[in-house]
Amino acid sequence: MIGIDIVEVSRIKKIIDAYGDKFLKKVFSAGEIKYSTVSPEMQYQRFAVRFAAKEAVVKALGTGFRTITWKDIEIVKNDMDKPLVKLSEKASTFCEQQGIKNIHVSLSHTRNYAVANVLLEKSYQGLSQ
Repeated sequence: MIGIDIVEVSRIKKIIDAYGDKFLKKVFSAGEIKYSTVSPEMQYQRFAVRFAAKEAVVKALGTGFRTITWKDIEIVKNDMDKPLVKLSEKASTFCEQQGIKNIHVSLSHTRNYAVANVLLEKSYQGLSQ
């Protein structure tokens, strides 16, 4: 299953400017906030691309944010700076119940836009008869 989302960076900036920490703490983990704000000139792009990634995850799952919340999904980076999706225990259990064994994510952003692509990899069930 695939999920894609694109966000205007200016939209996220306006929300952050209007709601500040209230918005940030509702949507992002402490680690995501720290990573995004360490580079002031890139913070809005970093928040926007993580916002897009979370949207893409729930689109791929087909649940919206009814079953899984914003903070159940965390976008982290590995040692090679590759983005990864880290799930809460609740979200991980949900994905296991759906037969999802891996979540692949690709992120990109420019000054104006942030885009995320998510691919959910399910366990192979064999051909149906």
